[in-house]
Amino acid sequence: MPSKGVGSAQVSIQPNPEAPLCSHEQVTISAFVPQVDALTRLGAITLQIGLMNSGSIEQKSWVDCEGKDTLKSKEMKTTHTTHVQIRDCVIYSQGCTEPKLPNTEIAVVYTAPDGTKAVHYVTTDENGCYNDMISSGTAGTWQTQAFLPESDCKAGDQTEPQSVVVKPPPSLGMEVLHLFRA
Repeated sequence: MPSKGVGSAQVSIQPNPEAPLCSHEQVTISAFVPQVDALTRLGAITLQIGLMNSGSIEQKSWVDCEGKDTLKSKEMKTTHTTHVQIRDCVIYSQGCTEPKLPNTEIAVVYTAPDGTKAVHYVTTDENGCYNDMISSGTAGTWQTQAFLPESDCKAGDQTEPQSVVVKPPPSLGMEVLHLFRA
């Protein structure tokens, strides 16, 4: 009579050092129960393993609105001049790949407060690092995220979304009107 019980096992798999990169291997792991004069197969699992170079990406993002607030006058065809506060902020995103992956295309996704997305494709430098920016006058919370695409020989990765806040421009207090009388 077979013994009944629950067991577990931990398996570590290391590819053959001579196995070619960019190949796929199948590994089957089986479990057996000892009988009096034989082993009875209890079950099995087959793993599909892709031999790839690992890759990861990091990102940091920030906003710069300093020195960008300007007061502009807009001449209207009516009898007044309106002073409009213009703000142009820049959202920066930069990071590096690990290991260093030079000349690799990275996708940087900027999500505006209204949910619209802008995707910039940038190429890493000789150190596997990238820099990107987007100009925005839209106040609110923006999200940035970087993506390292997967290829046949390199595993992909992505950063967690990061939030940056673009603050509204300082208030003028009130619109200044110059009225002209004829």
